[in-house]
Amino acid sequence: MIIMMYRYLIWLFLATALLTIGSLCYLQGEKSVVAIEWLNQVAPSAYRWLMAVANSLPRIYYPGWIANHLADIMWSMSFAMLICGIWVNQFSFSKLLLVGIACAIFYEVLQLVGAAPGVFDIWDLFYSLCAGAVGASLTYLLLKKYHIKEQYNENLLDKSSR
Repeated sequence: MIIMMYRYLIWLFLATALLTIGSLCYLQGEKSVVAIEWLNQVAPSAYRWLMAVANSLPRIYYPGWIANHLADIMWSMSFAMLICGIWVNQFSFSKLLLVGIACAIFYEVLQLVGAAPGVFDIWDLFYSLCAGAVGASLTYLLLKKYHIKEQYNENLLDKSSR
């Protein structure tokens, strides 16, 4: 049981770190991002506070590949990890992988068909697809409850504690 708790903490830390670092990339960036514009309109004081925090931290944002893709990869992987974490013990690995990929590419596909604001980029689609696969795989490895070796070890612990 303790092992699973540590696994959940690691999973939550990874998902949160990816989301946070991706957000810092966007906040420190020079390009206009829909989520940041929305935050500025809805909660200007929160926007100003987040911008002050982002600008006081070490620079993550750099022009080029990092500016164009890294934040999208981090957000896609984080989203896939969080969604897959809900169903990790209900789905097989192959189904969970499809869920993770679908979650990760969802927004990019919406941009492609014109249903969401933003600019569609084939590289963002590719990177998000890979990020979704990695996020779903990490979630499966960390959170799947009944790994044979762990189940055996937990049964031994239960028997020895009696």
